[in-house]
Amino acid sequence: MAFTLHVREGGQLDIDGRGVVYITVISPNGDEFKYRAINADPVAVELLEKNFKVSENEVNTVSTTDDPVVYTFTNASERLDFQQCGRAGRDGLPSHCKLFYNYSDKNILYRLFDEQVIAQYKGVNDLIVLLENPVQCLHQGIMSYFGEKHDSFICLTGCSNCKHRGTHQITDGTSDALKVLQAVVELSNINLTCNDLKLYLAGSNQKCVSHLQEYATFGSLGKKFVPVSLLAKFLHLLIVGDILTERIHKKGTGSSISVEITLGSKAHDLLANNFMIDKYEKT
Repeated sequence: MAFTLHVREGGQLDIDGRGVVYITVISPNGDEFKYRAINADPVAVELLEKNFKVSENEVNTVSTTDDPVVYTFTNASERLDFQQCGRAGRDGLPSHCKLFYNYSDKNILYRLFDEQVIAQYKGVNDLIVLLENPVQCLHQGIMSYFGEKHDSFICLTGCSNCKHRGTHQITDGTSDALKVLQAVVELSNINLTCNDLKLYLAGSNQKCVSHLQEYATFGSLGKKFVPVSLLAKFLHLLIVGDILTERIHKKGTGSSISVEITLGSKAHDLLANNFMIDKYEKT
């Protein structure tokens, strides 16, 4: 699930419709090779045309006139993901670290977990909260994870959040959280994933939620979260805060699962106005 590639001169990244990442590398003699990331540790890539594996070091030797780029998929371990960030600059050259993930990646990880290992679920959600936070310095978040003192440290230009500082702000999202709870209660007889709930609250015309337009809360947050990715961030904050919870059901004897959104243990505390909820807004 996790991989790292140092792509030098002529490197190009493509993501197909299923979220599979392909990297095309032009060798010094002009040959074009296409690599697909595979689940391997140590990190490796698969040469599709000739069906043999090339080690990370071999990929890293492609001649360069450009900054190396690291592409990493989310892993079941925060520690591994954060360590991958450190690999980007280990050769002393300027580097960029980009992590690509989507909601289905989270469900793939859930399939691999033992039902009793609650810490694994928490680790994934904590990682998502860090990645979905458009305000906090990402380096500060990683330092906190490893117990390093940062004393209000911000890297200023070393992460995407600091580089685009001022584009987002934290505001009160309590009333919006109550709308989310109202929607979950209203749809309590329907199995919804987090992504379904996001589309429902945004008033999407996608087929998976179009049959729910008759419900009162359909589209109730469509104008409150623009772009809709901010609504996804908000829902993940509610999950990690146990306002909402993801109930995981295994299907049959195979590895298939369904992940259903329900009220969390702190939902009633929020309804009783015992605390406030933050949200992110574009400035």
